Amino acid sequence: SYAYLDFVRDADVRQFALDTAAKYAPGNHGPRMLGGNTKILSEFEDELAKFLGKEGVILASSGYLACMSAIHGVAHRGDLIIADQYAHASLRSGLKLSGAKICYFKHNNFEHAEQLIKKNKKTARRLFMVIESVYSMDGDIGDLPVARKICDKYSMTLIVDEAHGLGVLGATGRGLEEYYNMPGAADIVVGSLTKSLSSVGGFIASNKNLIEYYEFHAQGNMFSAPLSAYHAGAALAALKKLEAKPSMVKTLQENARYFRHKLSTAEWNPSTPEHLKYRVYGEEDQAIQPIVFRDDTIRVLHIAN
Repeated sequence: SYAYLDFVRDADVRQFALDTAAKYAPGNHGPRMLGGNTKILSEFEDELAKFLGKEGVILASSGYLACMSAIHGVAHRGDLIIADQYAHASLRSGLKLSGAKICYFKHNNFEHAEQLIKKNKKTARRLFMVIESVYSMDGDIGDLPVARKICDKYSMTLIVDEAHGLGVLGATGRGLEEYYNMPGAADIVVGSLTKSLSSVGGFIASNKNLIEYYEFHAQGNMFSAPLSAYHAGAALAALKKLEAKPSMVKTLQENARYFRHKLSTAEWNPSTPEHLKYRVYGEEDQAIQPIVFRDDTIRVLHIAN
């Protein structure tokens, strides 16, 4: 389950969400600038910004909108964006809409990324790099130290998607920056509230000036109603529980390692042919455990049943 910390079944989180919905409204009638704003949204933004160690946060009604808007809002025609080839569809939407020149580097291959930068930077006005904290289909962790080093070298803006790192990576679940002990390494952090916080919505986190800019230039904020008070309340309650009990992150990490170990060391029947066995991919310091079977349709369908 993507509900990594199991807040989706937490009675306190559910009750606080219900109480918040009753206090405010079941929904929002329009964008925040046109009256769709509520106090609970600002409260959650402030709490999340503090948790992530950023100056500010702006919310969107979905993680897809947040990721798309974060890129589309700052990158434009004449700019160059270097992105990991496994970047999520929401990030790719932002890349396409931006009008910038896009170059995809081989997954987690920053030598290739630098080659693309050298080849294309001369004609670019501004440079951006887009990576993910944890890649959801492969269980790989983004190499933040190398990404930051390259971004510093070429004066690039680094955008990190924390959808699957928030609540998972680091001693207290603060994500990729905490995992590598590099606070402030990402210029812009984006993510979803549907995973560890078990709610609905997305966020963009950055410095105060950029968040103020996003208020007018993030299309997911300007032209869309925000998430409901119910979902903001659920996310806020979950976040406060995570802050109060960071040991749940350690428990998640231990469970993930245990599960991965059992999958990786499973004993096969001696008669099982090699082409019917699976392999476990990804890295052990995160919660996604990709189990990959050989290209045998009948076998896969049998296991799915």
